[in-house]
Amino acid sequence: MEAAVRLSAGTCNALDVLQRDGRVLVRKTYREKLKNYEERWPLSRRDAEAGAFRLLDRLIREKSHRCLAVPCLYPEFDRPDTLTMDYIDAPPLGTLLEAPGPPASDLPGGEPLRDLFRLLSELRKIAPEDLEGQDPSFLDALSRQDQILTCMLRNKHGGSVPTGAVRGGQTGPDCLALGDLSLNNLLWDGSRLWLLDLECVHWGWPGYDEGQLLAMAQAQRGRRGQAWYRTLNQAFGENVRARGHAQGGRPEGSELAAAVRAWQASFLTYYTHR
Repeated sequence: MEAAVRLSAGTCNALDVLQRDGRVLVRKTYREKLKNYEERWPLSRRDAEAGAFRLLDRLIREKSHRCLAVPCLYPEFDRPDTLTMDYIDAPPLGTLLEAPGPPASDLPGGEPLRDLFRLLSELRKIAPEDLEGQDPSFLDALSRQDQILTCMLRNKHGGSVPTGAVRGGQTGPDCLALGDLSLNNLLWDGSRLWLLDLECVHWGWPGYDEGQLLAMAQAQRGRRGQAWYRTLNQAFGENVRARGHAQGGRPEGSELAAAVRAWQASFLTYYTHR
């Protein structure tokens, strides 16, 4: 028995809340066009997001990130071009930051944010050869996600990688980026941050995700947003200091910080002038 209630619909994707076998689930239906973009995007976004959820779930468990989580997937309930997952009854960070009133304890503090930045550091180490043995549909989807990077660079960064984000000799993207780490894609249930909307995962540049998150928090108005940005910025600084210098060709320490700040400045221009 399945009862569906439309959660949201628009120019992005359709989300339906399902009551299925005693569970409350969300079924996401992918569309060819996404909000703010005119191009048709490959429907491989469904396979890319499914693979990203499984990869993050494995990293979270292996690295004991107790303050992070991703929804469980239910492929047995999927239809073509859909992904079915747990419904997470928690508000997004964007909603919490826009609430009136002074800074409060209902916002994530140091440990959840440190876990988040550590997870991004682990993603940054992943190269194409490291994904051998993964689900072939995930690997195929990643190989066709070039449109995502092209659209994002043009719409949010004027069509190019910001000066300072490219380290010496780098000619192209070389690590996994989630691609849409916005405040509305992070839910906070009081103890864990839930990562959602991973369909924009792609081979990207180091610091892209951190720069987007920091810029969106910096652009927040009001006392709550400003205070939380300081907390977020402090957690990022602690992660940079803990990671040290470049290791195995991957930027860390001051080199990573420079790349993140370049992306942050470019994203901030986009968020404050759109």
